[in-house]
Amino acid sequence: MSRLLEKSIEMADNVLSKYDHWKTECTLNFMDVDYVLFGSYIRHNTKFNEVGMRVSAINATMTFHARELKRNNVPFVNDGGVIQLTNGAGAMITVTDEIATRVYSVAHVTPDETLGIIVCELQLKNNNKITVMP
Repeated sequence: MSRLLEKSIEMADNVLSKYDHWKTECTLNFMDVDYVLFGSYIRHNTKFNEVGMRVSAINATMTFHARELKRNNVPFVNDGGVIQLTNGAGAMITVTDEIATRVYSVAHVTPDETLGIIVCELQLKNNNKITVMP
């Protein structure tokens, strides 16, 4: 592996998992085990439908680095080398933001294997009920 690529992978890990201004703590429940992880959390409150009209959509993304998952011994890759956080594995992510604690299911995963970045597309599961922070 080239030195430039290794440095890029290391920087992606640092930005997503270690630098305080980007990382967000969350709990990943996967295969009935809770893992406390750091990643980048973004909540999306609006979306456009197929004809361009704004519709309400409460979804989010949580982006992890593969090294963060490995450091915490998350068995996220199956024997075939495929990321298995979806496809019936039932991965759930609980994250607390400035307003509330929210529970999401991992609906889709988009990996960038070159840099080790894994974007998890999340769907709100606690029925739009949020626990308001004091």
